[in-house]
Amino acid sequence: MTDLDAIPDDPSALRAALLAMRAELAAERALRRGLEDRNERLQHFIRQLQRMQFGRRSEALDPDQLNLALEDLEQAVAEADAEAEKADPPRREARARERRQNRGALPGHLPRIEVVIEPPTTICPCCSGAMHIIGEDRSERLDVIPMQWQVIVTRRPKYGCRACGSAVVQAPAPPRLIEGGLPTERLVAHVLVAKYADHAPLYRQAQMLARQGIALDRSTLASWVGTAAAELKPLWRLLRDDLLGSAKLFVDETPAPVLDPGRGRTKTGWFWAIARDDRPWGGADPPAVVFTYAPGRGHAHAATLLKDFRGILQTDAYAAYKAVAGAAGDEAAAGSADGGVLLAHCWAHCRRRFYEVAQKRPAPIAHEALRRIAALYEIEAEIRGRPACERRAVRQARTKPLLDAMRPWLEQCRAQLSKKSPLGEAIGYPLNQWEGLTLFLDDGRIEIDSNVIERSMRPIALNRKNALFAGHDLGAENWAVLASLIETCKWHAVNPEAWLADVLARLVSGWPNRRLAELTPWAWKAEQDAPPPRRRVTHSAAAEVKTEHSGKRKAGAAGASLTQQLTPMLDKIGTLPDVLGRPDMLLADNGYFSEANVQACVAGGIEPLIALGREAHHLSLQERFAAAPPAPEDPTPVQAMAYRLRTPQGRALYALRKQTPEPVFGIIKSVLGFRQFLLRGLNAARGEWRLVTMAWNLKRMFALSRAV
Repeated sequence: MTDLDAIPDDPSALRAALLAMRAELAAERALRRGLEDRNERLQHFIRQLQRMQFGRRSEALDPDQLNLALEDLEQAVAEADAEAEKADPPRREARARERRQNRGALPGHLPRIEVVIEPPTTICPCCSGAMHIIGEDRSERLDVIPMQWQVIVTRRPKYGCRACGSAVVQAPAPPRLIEGGLPTERLVAHVLVAKYADHAPLYRQAQMLARQGIALDRSTLASWVGTAAAELKPLWRLLRDDLLGSAKLFVDETPAPVLDPGRGRTKTGWFWAIARDDRPWGGADPPAVVFTYAPGRGHAHAATLLKDFRGILQTDAYAAYKAVAGAAGDEAAAGSADGGVLLAHCWAHCRRRFYEVAQKRPAPIAHEALRRIAALYEIEAEIRGRPACERRAVRQARTKPLLDAMRPWLEQCRAQLSKKSPLGEAIGYPLNQWEGLTLFLDDGRIEIDSNVIERSMRPIALNRKNALFAGHDLGAENWAVLASLIETCKWHAVNPEAWLADVLARLVSGWPNRRLAELTPWAWKAEQDAPPPRRRVTHSAAAEVKTEHSGKRKAGAAGASLTQQLTPMLDKIGTLPDVLGRPDMLLADNGYFSEANVQACVAGGIEPLIALGREAHHLSLQERFAAAPPAPEDPTPVQAMAYRLRTPQGRALYALRKQTPEPVFGIIKSVLGFRQFLLRGLNAARGEWRLVTMAWNLKRMFALSRAV
C-alpha cells in the first residue's frame, strides 16, 4: 500500500503519479489478457492432442461405436432369451415361429445342399399299411465352408519320335508372376487384398496360413507383394497420367511412418493423394484415386507431382498448393497456352475449426457459424447428382445470398475478438481463404468440400495403424501403387481380388502396353458386364456356318431336304454353353425357306433373313437406291421378314451371307484338301464332316490366338 506521507501535495505531481499508475495498470491488464489468451490456446491444443491420441477425429457420432454397444446389449438379451426358452418349451416354439417369419430370404445364387430327414418308419401305426408322402416342411440355414487350399499340378508331357530318336516336342511352360515360386496369381491377389483392403499385416497372414498347415514366412509373402507391385506399376502410371489430364482434381496428403535402418528408428514419409470424382455433377470421366509416396511434405514434392496439371485443384489451404497455383499462373502470364491452376478450398476444414471451439464451452458465435454452414450443406444435398449448369444456377440463387451475409458477420465478430484466440483463428480461416471457399458458386463442377479425398485416405490410415510403418522407401512406394489400384476398384464396385488375379495373369502373359487402358478397373468392369458376343447364323447350299466376331465356325452335313435341317440345328444351338453366346440373326438362301422355319427362328429369339425366292446376283440401280417401303400393319413373321429384306439395312445384312460361308468351303477344299466323302451313308458322312469342321475350327482358333 502506498504510504500517505509519500503522496505529493503538489496537484501537478499528484496528477503525474496518477497517470503513471494508470499506465502501469493498463500494461498489467494487457499482459494478463495476453496470458489468458495464451492459456486458452494452449488448453485448446491440449484438448486437440488428447482427442487425436485417445478420442475420435470425426465430428459426427461414429456409428461403429454405437454398433459395438448394441452388439453387447443384443448378446445379453439373446443369452437371457435362450435361458428362458429352455425352461419354457411353448415360448421356445413361439420364438421359432417369429424367427421364421422375420428373417429374410437367403440369396438365390448360393448352392443348396439338401438334407432329407426320413421318419424312423413309414408303416402306419393304425393299420400297418404303407404310408405315402402328402407334403413336407422345408427350412433353410446359412452354412460356411472354411477357406480351402489346393495345389495346381501342371504336367507337360514330352513326346519323342521312335523313328529318328532325336526329335522331342513339349509344350512351353506357362508364364508365371513368380518364376519358380509357389503361388498362383490368384493367391498373390488374395495376399494383396488381405493386406491393403482388409488391413491384415503379412505377419498375421503368415500366422493364419500356419493354422492351415502351410509354412510360409513373412519375408516370402513380402517378396510376392513387391513382385506384384512391380508388375502393376505401369498400370499405376497410366492411372496417374490419366488423372493429371483431368480438368479438376482433389488433392491431399497424409503422413506414413517409414523405417529408417541407418538411424534405427522410423522417419515420416508422406502419401500424396490425387482423386477424380465427377459423379456428383454427372461427369463422364471415371472416378479414380492415385497415391504417390514422397519422403517429405515440402513444396518441391507438390510441384513435382502437379507440374503438368492445369485446371481446378480442390484441397485445403496448405501453402504448397498455393505455390503450385502461383507457378502455373506465372507460366500463363508468360504466354504459356496450358492455362493456370485455380484453387478451390474446403468448407469441411472451415467447419471443423468452429466445431472444435464449440465443443469446449458455450460459444454462441461458433454455434451460429455451424448453423450457417449447415444451411450451405442442405442446399448441396438437394442438388447432388444434377448437371453442373443446374448446380451453378441453384448456388447463385440460394447459396450466394447466404455467403454474402456471412462474410460481414464474420468480420464483425473478428473485430471483437483476439486474433490469436481459438475462436479468432477459426473466424480468420474462412476470411483468409474466402476466394477459394466461394469458387464453387461460379462452377457447378466444384464440390463444397474435399471430403472425397479425405475418405479415400481412410484405408491408408487403417493400414498404417495395423502395420505401424513401411519397411523402407521402396515398400512405401509399393504401398502407394497397390492402394491406388485397390481403392479405385472399390470406387467402381469391382471385386479387387478378382480384378488383381485376372490382370496379373494377363500382364505376365505378355499383355501389350498399348492396351493397358483395357485393364483399368472401369474398363475391366465394362468387359465383365458386357452381354455375350452377337452371332449370326448363315446357311448356304449344304452347310450351316455359325459366325462370331472372333471368326470361329462350325458346320454340319445336311440331308436331302434343306428345309427340314433348320429346326434341328436351332435345337442344337439351344444346348450350347452360355459362355459361347447366342446367335441373334440367321441368314440363309431360298433353299431353307418355309413358314415353319421362320416361326421357329422367331420363337427362338433369332431374327430370320431367309430369301423368299431366287435372288439376282446384282440388283438394278433402281432397286439399289429405292426408298424403304412402308412397314405393314400387324404383320405375320413371314411378312415382317419380307419387309426387312426390302429395306436397305436388311439388304446390307443379307449381303453378308455370301461373305461368310463361301470362303469356308473354299478353304476346306483348297487348304484342307477335302473334296469328297470317303464313307457311305448319311450318318457316316455326318461323322466325317464333323471331323473336317473340327480341323477347320482348330486351324482358325490357332490363327486367332496368334493374332491376339
